[in-house]
Amino acid sequence: MFKYYISIVLLGIFVVVLIVEGIIIAGSPISQKDIQLDNNRLQAFDNIKYQIENYYRANHKMPNSLSDLSSSIDIKDPETKTNFDYKLIPPYSYQLCATFSTDNSKTAANYNNYGSDSALYKNHKKGYDCVIFKLSDYVINSYNAPSPPPTNLYSITLNPATTSCSGTSSLVHLTWMTQRFTADWFDISIDGTYTTNNGQGGGTVWDSGPLTYNQLYRFKVQNHDWDVTGGIPVQSNEVLATSRNCTASIPTSIPVSVK
Repeated sequence: MFKYYISIVLLGIFVVVLIVEGIIIAGSPISQKDIQLDNNRLQAFDNIKYQIENYYRANHKMPNSLSDLSSSIDIKDPETKTNFDYKLIPPYSYQLCATFSTDNSKTAANYNNYGSDSALYKNHKKGYDCVIFKLSDYVINSYNAPSPPPTNLYSITLNPATTSCSGTSSLVHLTWMTQRFTADWFDISIDGTYTTNNGQGGGTVWDSGPLTYNQLYRFKVQNHDWDVTGGIPVQSNEVLATSRNCTASIPTSIPVSVK
């Protein structure tokens, strides 16, 4: 009987040891939840890291805040629902900060066998802590500068000018053609000074006001709304015209050749 009780006690001790060992190996439900929360935080850091790299490629500068990044990225802590902290360290480094639930400083480095810059392999302490990142040389050198639109994509061709008289007023009449864009507003250059024209005749016709008699004028045209040509104004060829002396008896319209 005594041996029977001893066997029961030993079996009970063995079962308790197994339970304790299982808890140690698997971790308590609370610690597993904390570990998962921290993994979610670090995965969010990785997503932010990739967005910062994309931002630099497009703008050749670091973002001033996380709000500069794409609105589709999640910058909130999975538990507190507050934004992660972002701290810029010029020129190419930065910190992402959060309040962590665990301390991984003794385990994270052991898994980083390939020198990865992923946040999942970076150390953090329990409580408020920051993880440091730095743009790689590859990202720094892969800046995608915006390309200007091809110069031959749009064009304005100014036709030969004509001069005329309206009473004693000497006038110049211009017409032009556009290629690959339409607009109702153009700027007219008279001897290098542009003035805005609201597009008589659908935007391709212009009549001057009274001009000084017998004077040579230089004319060019450019589109007023630069947005329709990729943010760059398109200028026409230059046309020369000598104003009429409208006190003399001469024909009413004389074509002038293009320069």
